[in-house]
Amino acid sequence: MTNPWQQKDQLGFIPALFETIKAVLFHPREFFENLEIKGAHGVPLFFYCAVAIPASFIGSLWQVLFKPSLLGEVLISFFVSLILIPIFVFIVAGLMHLFLLLFGARGGFMATFNVVCYGGATMAFNVIPILGSLIASIWGIVVAVIGYKRVHKLSTAKAVCVVLIPTFVVIFALLAAIAVPNLLRARLSANEAMTKASVQILSSALEAYKAGHDRYPAKEDELRLSEPPYLDKAYDNQEIGGYRYTLSLKDDEYEIIAQPVACGTTGLRTFKQKSGEDMIEEQCK
Repeated sequence: MTNPWQQKDQLGFIPALFETIKAVLFHPREFFENLEIKGAHGVPLFFYCAVAIPASFIGSLWQVLFKPSLLGEVLISFFVSLILIPIFVFIVAGLMHLFLLLFGARGGFMATFNVVCYGGATMAFNVIPILGSLIASIWGIVVAVIGYKRVHKLSTAKAVCVVLIPTFVVIFALLAAIAVPNLLRARLSANEAMTKASVQILSSALEAYKAGHDRYPAKEDELRLSEPPYLDKAYDNQEIGGYRYTLSLKDDEYEIIAQPVACGTTGLRTFKQKSGEDMIEEQCK
């Protein structure tokens, strides 16, 4: 099977494009087995762009039809992609080729570049609403495995590893990029909730002490060493749950300040409680 795209001058642009897409999608073994690797990057890159640009545009239209409010974002993303597509192809091909070398690839960079570009034919599935991108992704992996196996003379196992390991790394990185900020926000919320409750406990202990002694304690130890104790642990000048506590005690008033040890990392708010007043929450600095 010859590559129709390399004969587009004889076949015509549109027939060559569709015949090449059909060959890659439905006969990938024969296509890559007989693929003639030439020195110019322009021919395979042109094919990739000829598939990717219309497929991305149609895929974007489906998004807008289902959610018209996305029109502005979709248009911006589409026009940005026009500029980034060629850069993206070279970056992906370069990274994949480095990885292929680790598995004993025999073809040169142009072989890898051709597989990346012609493998882009699977993006044609993006014209299918809802499931198109999923089908394109799955079949894209299959086509890439076949392509790398054929042009680099790899075993099936090595070709699968070459494609799946980077895929899993990217998926893991994306999941981590989503999960880490969520975990950090959850940690901050937990620290702040615990600290707010602790300030309330301290305030209640001080008020209870005053009710029994007609004054506030001169120091925190009086709260812990009383019988029965008003507090079960020390807070003043202590770091607890990412917050440092400071107590200012006088006979007729007190102030409790709890501020993050590292603003933005262990907490976002500072909590202040003065005798006879409501608790104040401020953004930490």
